[in-house]
Amino acid sequence: MNNLPQVNHKDGNKQNNQISNLEWCTAMENVQHAESTGLRNSKGAGNSFYGKKHTDEVRKVMSEKQHMSKKVIDTMTGKEYPSMTAAAVANNIKPITLNARIMRYKIEKRFVLAQ
Repeated sequence: MNNLPQVNHKDGNKQNNQISNLEWCTAMENVQHAESTGLRNSKGAGNSFYGKKHTDEVRKVMSEKQHMSKKVIDTMTGKEYPSMTAAAVANNIKPITLNARIMRYKIEKRFVLAQ
């Protein structure tokens, strides 16, 4: 190891973790590789593998996680939502943001998990 902070997948496939497909690199080198191989354009948009379809699949998996399906109470209104996702959508908040604020940072006071 040469103390570089990131690992680049030479073929662009993050699922291919064969040693021959991996190389240490800087963040800039990783971005340049992604742009030069068409995995990312200069504006940061990824290819279709990491596009809307991939995002939708990730959202589906996230919504199936246990804490995402727990009931949430809005302490300002008293309204109970069937899930964190439902509370987020109804209040124009990204579900992952609400999840992080409640579960990770413990800073959310308005929305709390029902006991």
